[in-house]
Amino acid sequence: MKKKCFTCKTEKDLSEFPKDNHRNTGYHSSCKKCCYAKNKKWVENNRDKARQSNTNWYRNRGTIRINNITQAKDSDSFQQDCSNQNYTCAICHQPKKLVYDHDHHTGKYRGAICHACNHLLGHAYDNPQILQSAIGYLFYASLL
Repeated sequence: MKKKCFTCKTEKDLSEFPKDNHRNTGYHSSCKKCCYAKNKKWVENNRDKARQSNTNWYRNRGTIRINNITQAKDSDSFQQDCSNQNYTCAICHQPKKLVYDHDHHTGKYRGAICHACNHLLGHAYDNPQILQSAIGYLFYASLL
């Protein structure tokens, strides 16, 4: 499949565009080559900002930031929950790699769950009514 680059106006294969989950197409509007050139130019014109940004990124690698609340991913609660759960997900109870689950509104830590279950909660907007409705749907569909 082909796509036209917004910057260089050249039609290119989709593999030449960076993925971007925030866009309807799933791809950035500019090709990788143009994105790289734009980023390189910005870094050259903003050396101090770029250096500070890199420094901050490396300094905060082990943390997540929610509503200006910084929480360490390796917090004692998370490590304790992983151990208490025998390194299985609190939702599906499968022995998978666990992630730090948090409330997106308050930033409060909720528990240790697997990546798939974390996505499940996110796609349901952390809404118990949507999840209950999904349970009803699955139950009804299994009777057909």
